[in-house]
Amino acid sequence: SWKMTPKFTLEFGMRFAHLGPWYNRDGNGLVVFDPSRYNPNASLADNTGLLWNAKDSSIPLSGNEARALFYLPRLGFAYNLFGAGKTVLRGGFGVFTYHDPQQPYDGVIDIGAGVRQTTANGPLTLTQIESYVPATVKIDPRALNPTDTRQPTTYSWSYTVQHQLASGTMLEASYVGNKSQYLMNRDSANINVVPLGAMLNNPNGDPNDYRPYKLYGTINFYRHDQHQNYNGLQVLLNRQKGRINFLSSYTFSKALGIRGGAQGARADSLDIRQHNYGVLRYDRTHVFNVSYSIMLPDFAKTWMNGNKVAGGFLDGWQFSGIS
Repeated sequence: SWKMTPKFTLEFGMRFAHLGPWYNRDGNGLVVFDPSRYNPNASLADNTGLLWNAKDSSIPLSGNEARALFYLPRLGFAYNLFGAGKTVLRGGFGVFTYHDPQQPYDGVIDIGAGVRQTTANGPLTLTQIESYVPATVKIDPRALNPTDTRQPTTYSWSYTVQHQLASGTMLEASYVGNKSQYLMNRDSANINVVPLGAMLNNPNGDPNDYRPYKLYGTINFYRHDQHQNYNGLQVLLNRQKGRINFLSSYTFSKALGIRGGAQGARADSLDIRQHNYGVLRYDRTHVFNVSYSIMLPDFAKTWMNGNKVAGGFLDGWQFSGIS
């Protein structure tokens, strides 16, 4: 913290963070998919391109290496505009990272543990269903990107003007924004999508025959490539003095990002940035809140000469509420 002038104070710092990776305690390791090691001439049972620690010791138990350190700077300032201390300009910037939630990591242990999942297009007889075994059908694996060392990261900033009004009242207006990058892609993670128009000449064919990796069905390839942002005007008016206290706030904002299954829209695996960027489900354009506390007059003390019996019933009442 550096008070550069009597009116201007600067604060800055750096946080160093290490986020340990997820791994499964059974020792098989989380599954990754390496396109460079995919062999189109391999057998279905070979699980070509799919790797995990028990199959290949060069793959860490976590599937991909954890980054040693994340560097998270902070910067803030306060400027007394007119020297009287009644009007202050404040601002700040910071970088924040956080650990991925458990999902989808709980799904990328399956292949290494011997679990196989496939999609059967019906109608099928029971005998046909029984013939669906790993050596003869294409599975739908879930895997991590082996080169992805990112974690969800948020860049946050704000600029605020505070002005002290009369009677203990404070007015504050702020621009608040943030941008989140490297969010986990779960809703449009399939990298084995049938190319647009590939089946026009054979609409009744097997879609799996047109996929880039023909030995598999859907490949849910989880990686950090989604983003979102928030921008808002936040106005605050509060009073903390005397018998009447209140706190009121109004926000005009917009939350935008990649819309997926969790946002009420179906993700477009072919081009999520072009077709799935828009207003997020939890966006609230206008938000207004007010809370208040009013100490009512002491009627007995004022008009009944301080009668203690009457004061026990009439004095000390408070009216409060939230809207």
